[in-house]
Amino acid sequence: MLLEPSYKSLRKMEMIKAFFDSDVVISAHLSNSGAAMYLLRVIDLKNISTTFYISNESLKEIKRTCERLSVKYNEKITQRCVIENIKPPYTYKKYVKDALDEHIVVATVATASKFLVTYNQKHFNNHLLYNDFGI
Repeated sequence: MLLEPSYKSLRKMEMIKAFFDSDVVISAHLSNSGAAMYLLRVIDLKNISTTFYISNESLKEIKRTCERLSVKYNEKITQRCVIENIKPPYTYKKYVKDALDEHIVVATVATASKFLVTYNQKHFNNHLLYNDFGI
């Protein structure tokens, strides 16, 4: 069962900026009632100022994965996010354990997001991300 969060503390914040890893967006495609979709619906709350981001690289990955899983790509889900266009070469290798995830750090930093929402926390050097960027 998904618990309803208390939004009192969120209302006091000026702006919530979060970068969504493609795995979270794919999860929202798989379930309309799961935690990932629930997070994306925070955008629709009137008293909370939010901006959620994905990268152009993440969008490609989302579309490829939906096709591979035979899941219909729902444009309405990704329309809830601002797409950050990033281009290689990237210089954030020390923040990831898998070079294929480097674009996620690049886009998170480029958007000045303070949150990186992912199911793959083990793919990132969280201590370094926090110390260097406050993520």
